[in-house]
Amino acid sequence: IDDPTGNSFVENPFAPKSDPSRNEVKYERTTEQNHQLGLYSQDELQETEDPVLNKIPEESNELTDEKLKEEVLTFPTNCHECNAPAETNMKMTTIPYFKEVVIMATVCDACGAKTNEVKAGGGIEEQGKKITLRITDITDMSRDVLKSETCSIAIPELGF
Repeated sequence: IDDPTGNSFVENPFAPKSDPSRNEVKYERTTEQNHQLGLYSQDELQETEDPVLNKIPEESNELTDEKLKEEVLTFPTNCHECNAPAETNMKMTTIPYFKEVVIMATVCDACGAKTNEVKAGGGIEEQGKKITLRITDITDMSRDVLKSETCSIAIPELGF
C-alpha cells in the first residue's frame, strides 16, 4: 500500500508487539502529491491566481471536537439502491493501535438496503506511508486493511 495521506492501515495481529511480516515506511510527499491532496504552502497560496485557493475560511465553532466524539450525528441522504430519502448515521471513534475514524451507516426504510463506510477522521498525516506485507501464512490473507481514497495497492507477484 502506498498512501500519500498516511491514513491507510494493515492490521497487526501481534499488536502492540511488532509484526515480522509487515514493514511500514513514512516518507516526505512530493509537491505534486501535496497539491493532489489540496495541500499548499503559504507562499503558494499568496502567489496563486486561483480564487478558490485565495478564499479565507470562515471561522465557526458550531460543531466542536467534543460534540463529534460524544454524539451520533444524523444527516439526510438518498438510498444507493432505490434513491428514496434515507438517513445516514455518523460517529467518530478511535480504533486502538490505529487512529481516529468516522463510521457511517445508512439503512433505507423503503427497500431495506444497508451500507456502511469507515473513513480516516484525523486529517492528513504529516508524511505519506508505504506499508509492505509479506504473506507467509494463510492467516495473513485474513487481515483487516483500512485504506484511504488516495492510496494505491500493488501485488507484484500477481502482476497487479
